[in-house]
Amino acid sequence: MMTGGDFPGWPMVALLVIMALNQIPSMRKYLTGRNLAYLFVTLVSCTMVGGVVGGNDQAYLLSRYAISESFGRYLPEFVTLPAEASLPLINGVGDLGLLPWNAIFPAIMWRFLMFGIFSCITIGMANIFRREWIEIEKIPFPYTLVYHTCLVNVENIRRREWPTRTTFLIGLLVGFILCLPIGATYMFPWFPDIYSWKVNTCGPGSHWFAPPGVPWHLGINKHPTFWAFMLIIPIHYLFSTLFYLLIFEIAIFASYAAGYYTEMTQYDFCGRNWCAPSPYVSPPIQISVVSTGAMIGIFISMLIYERRYIAETLSAAFGRLRGSEVESREPISYRSSWIVVIASFILMMVFFVYTGLSPWLSFVVPFAGVVTWMVTGMVWGRIGFAYEPCYDLTPAMIRVMAWPTQLLPEVNSVDYALVPLLSREHIGHYASAGFGSAFYASVLSYKMADLARINTKDAFKLIIVSLFPALFIYLLCKIALLPGLYGARRIGYEIRDFQGDIQWNFWYRPVDIPISEATIHLLIGFLIVIVGRYLYTKLLWFPDPIVAPVSWAWGVSLWGAWVPILVALIVKNLVLRIGGSKLYEEKVVPFASGVILGEVLQVLTLSVLAWIILPRPII
Repeated sequence: MMTGGDFPGWPMVALLVIMALNQIPSMRKYLTGRNLAYLFVTLVSCTMVGGVVGGNDQAYLLSRYAISESFGRYLPEFVTLPAEASLPLINGVGDLGLLPWNAIFPAIMWRFLMFGIFSCITIGMANIFRREWIEIEKIPFPYTLVYHTCLVNVENIRRREWPTRTTFLIGLLVGFILCLPIGATYMFPWFPDIYSWKVNTCGPGSHWFAPPGVPWHLGINKHPTFWAFMLIIPIHYLFSTLFYLLIFEIAIFASYAAGYYTEMTQYDFCGRNWCAPSPYVSPPIQISVVSTGAMIGIFISMLIYERRYIAETLSAAFGRLRGSEVESREPISYRSSWIVVIASFILMMVFFVYTGLSPWLSFVVPFAGVVTWMVTGMVWGRIGFAYEPCYDLTPAMIRVMAWPTQLLPEVNSVDYALVPLLSREHIGHYASAGFGSAFYASVLSYKMADLARINTKDAFKLIIVSLFPALFIYLLCKIALLPGLYGARRIGYEIRDFQGDIQWNFWYRPVDIPISEATIHLLIGFLIVIVGRYLYTKLLWFPDPIVAPVSWAWGVSLWGAWVPILVALIVKNLVLRIGGSKLYEEKVVPFASGVILGEVLQVLTLSVLAWIILPRPII
C-alpha cells in the first residue's frame, strides 16, 4: 500500500475466510470478537517475521561467487555461503538429503539467533512502554484500528440491526470495485488501464507529475486504499505532515531561485527525488541529513518527556514500587521486562563478537537497531506509515558512533564488510526484514488487546509461541527447503554482485561525505524536533514535529501521499463540523476500513482466479 506502511495482509485475509465461515451455524459460536482478537495477535506475530530473508538477503546468502575475493574473505560463511554450498540452492537438487546441511544449517541458525535475540530486546521494550504509549498517550496505531473495526463488523455481519453493518459492506464493495482495475489490467490484456497504472506509475501507486521548468517533485498517489487509510489518521498528524512538507517545498523553491538544484528540471519524475544534485542529499538543504537529525531528536525527546515514566518502571522493577498496581495490567512484571532487555542486549553483543565484529561495533549495531525501531515505531504508530530507515537513520547512527570521519574505506575487517550489510538489509530496511518485526508485532498486539479488552498477558504468550517458531520455519523454508527443491533462480531469488550496493547504501547515506562534515544539518534537524516538541507541549495547535521525517521522506513526495493526506484532512474536518465524532465513528471509520478489506478481497479473488485460469507451476 505504501513504502513504510508495514501493513500485514494475512490477518485481513483471515477475516474474509471468517466471513465465509460465519455462514455455517456450527462455526458461529467460535467466531467471537475475543477469539478473532487472539487470531490477530497470532497472525501478526507470524506475518511480521515473513520478510527475514528478502530479496537483498537472498543475494547476500547465495552470491559469494559474484563478489570480489578481497571483500568476501571478511564475510563469515554463515552470512554468505561458500560457492560450493550455494550452487545446490541456486540450481535446486530436488532431494533435500543432497543439500550441504553442514554449511546451510549454520546460516539458518545465525539468522535465527540474531533475529531471535534482538526480538527479545524489542518485545521487552514494548512491554515496558506499553502502558505509556497505549493507555496514557493513546497512540492510535491505525492499522490495528482498521483491523478491529473490520473485526467487530465481521463478528456482527449477520445482525441486520448492527449500526455500522451497511456502511461497512458498502465500503467493502467500493474497495473491491475501485481496486479491481489495478489487478485486472495485469491479468487481462484487454482490460482498460483506467488508472494509467502500466504507463505512468512510480512505486506503490504514484502518478508521475513533473512539469517542465519548475523543481516540482511531488507525485499524486492513486492507490484507492491509501486514500481510505488516511481517513483513519488523526487530524493533527495529517496537518502536521503537510505543514512540514510545505516548509520543505518552500526551501526547495527558494534554493532553486537562488541557483541551486537547476538540474532537477531536466530529470524525469523519479529522478527529481533520486538523482543528485537534489535537495535530499545536496547542499544547501540536504533534507535527508536534516531528517536524520530530527529522528535522533525524536529519540532524545522521548527520553526527556517520558523520563518520569521510565523512572517509574525502573522503580517498580528494582525499587520501592516493586509489585505495585502500576504493573498489574502488564504482560509481565517490569522487573522481568527490564532483565530481558538488559540480558538480551548483552547476549546480542556476545553474539556479534562471536560473529567477528569488534566489541565496540557489537554494541553499536544493536543500539542502532533499538533507536531505529523505537523512533520509527513512534512515527508509524501515529501517521500509519513511516520510511525505510536503512537510507537515513540507521547508517547515520552507526557512522556517527563508529566512523564519523570515514567515507568508503578499504574493507579490511569483518566490521567494514558486515556492518554495512546488516544496516542495509536487517537492521533498518523495513520492519519485517528482521530487527523491527517483533517490536511492531508486539505494539500492534497490545493495541488490539486494549481495543478488544483481552488480557495483555494472553497476548504476550501468543506473541512468544507464535513469533519464534514462525521465524525458524520461515528461515528453514526460504533458505533451504524451497531453493533446495526448486532452485533459487526458478522461484525468483536474486543472485547478483551485492558489494557495491551495500557499500553505496551505507557510506553514501544519508549523505556522500563523512558524516562529521554534515554536523550542522544534523543539528538543525535535531533542534527542529526538540524545540518543536516543546512548543507542541505548550501550544496544542502547534504542528507536531514527530511526523516531520515522514514529510521529508519519499513516501510523501515520490509516492504522492501528500494528496490523500490533504483530501483526508479536508474531509475529516467537514465531517466533524457537520456531524461530530458520532458521524465520523459510525460512518467514516467503518467505510474506510471496509474499503481496505475490499482490496484484500479483490487481490484474493484475482489470485485464486489467476491460479485457476493461468496455472503456473513453480518448476
